[in-house]
Amino acid sequence: MMPLVALDRTDRLLLQHLQDAFPLNRRPWGVLGERLGITEEEVLGRVQRLAREGVVRSIGTVVEARRVGLAASTLVALRVPEARLLEVASVIGEHPGVSHCYERDHAFNLWFTLSLPDEASMDREIRRLLARSRVPATEMLNLPVLRRFKVDVRHRFTEPGDGGDRA
Repeated sequence: MMPLVALDRTDRLLLQHLQDAFPLNRRPWGVLGERLGITEEEVLGRVQRLAREGVVRSIGTVVEARRVGLAASTLVALRVPEARLLEVASVIGEHPGVSHCYERDHAFNLWFTLSLPDEASMDREIRRLLARSRVPATEMLNLPVLRRFKVDVRHRFTEPGDGGDRA
């Protein structure tokens, strides 16, 4: 398990704003600094430190897949021999439609999500991934999305009234 990173109040507020209210502005770090009462340089320094410490993996857009033509989505589970796990995960992770790929403590030990334009391309790409990774179809569970219940992931880094609730 990775060690926890100590976050002060400003770090938590910054994380809340990075997640919920990143400014679409020519100088986003300056805007964030104004919101937090610190300089643009301090914001950038904190973000760089949080990235080095593995707290911030990336800053980017969360796309609503269906709105951009990715109507088919599935969760796939593979049963992979332990000795081949990293090799197979590498093949799976290279696919541009894969958003998550995890090892699980289960008979089916490698799980990934795949989003594509339609069911036909989904079936074709799953077959390609199995062929490239040399995993037999009998060692796969394909669990397509029937209905989504949670549409966004948001973490709470601040308490209400702590300044992060404006984000």
